[in-house]
Order: sequence, then structure tokens, then C-alpha cells
Amino acid sequence: MYDGKKGRSAVKVKGLQRIVSASAGDTHRLAVDAKGQVYGWGAKNWNEVGVARNAGDGMEYAPVPLQRPITIRINGSLLPASFPAVNKNNSIIVPVKSIAKELGGSLEASTTQEGTTYRLQYGQTTVTFRPGTAEAAIQGQSIALSGPVSMINGAVMVPASLFKQLGCQVDWNPTLAELSIQGK
Repeated sequence: MYDGKKGRSAVKVKGLQRIVSASAGDTHRLAVDAKGQVYGWGAKNWNEVGVARNAGDGMEYAPVPLQRPITIRINGSLLPASFPAVNKNNSIIVPVKSIAKELGGSLEASTTQEGTTYRLQYGQTTVTFRPGTAEAAIQGQSIALSGPVSMINGAVMVPASLFKQLGCQVDWNPTLAELSIQGK
């Protein structure tokens, strides 16, 4: 692995073995091992290293295995989203605004002293939720979510199962890493 400096000297990266290919950007590094697993480290403000940002400083200091990209299909069509879905603790979390838009819905935010509340409108159904909580209200009735609402790189992410609660058909194919959502 090269250290990214002008001298281009090879260096051993702690934690990586049997590397067959490597690449570097200005602030991040990627490496592929003999089994095809890709690892990334360095700056990850915009998912440069292939994993969601979870540290306040936007850095990944040690190589981490990249998650396999998740494909999202809405009503059979590929979702053109700027923010990727993430498999977090065996729950697929998705960019709610992009999916709502493709399904013909909308997402609005209102901020008060208590924080930000999001309002998802889908057909005649209204859902409200707040980041950091694992609950939502559908038509005012509280429901438990399979995981907390998250903010990743500025995108509001919700468990995909929320759309099932709205009457959509939600299917996850782990072999293909593909999430399919059919509107009602």
C-alpha cells in the first residue's frame, strides 16, 4: 500500500492482509484484499470510504470493511438518490425524502425549542417522527420503529419497515442487497 505522499513508498497498513489492489484520494484510502473485500479509511464526510459517517470529526482512523451497496427500487424503478441506504444493526435505513418523493409523497420539517419534527405525507396518511427516536406517529397513533430515525450526511434516514406500516409492500433481498418498495 502506498502512503499517498510524493515519494510513493510502500507501507504496511495495520489490520490489512493479502492486499491485491489499493487506491488513494487526497484524504481517504481504499484497499482490496485477495477475497475481494474492500476496506476504506480516512475522511468520510461524503461516504468517501464507503461507510456512513458516524464520528464527529468525519474520519475513519483504521481500515473498515465497506458495506455492499444497497439498491433501492420504487415501484420497479431504480431510485435516483444522493444518499445511500445503509444496513445498520440488521435494519435497512433509507433516505425518507427521496423515497417519499418517488412514491408521490412529501417530507417537511418544523423546528421548535424541543428539536426538529418531520412530517411525512403519503396519500391521506400523515406520519410524524423525530431524529434519535425509534418511534413515530401515524395519524396520531404511536408506533414503534425497528430502529431509530437517523441523520446521515444531512439526510433523514428511517427504517424501511416504516413504509410497510404505511401500506407499501417492502421486500428485502439480502443476496442481491436489493430493497424493493411498491406503493399502495
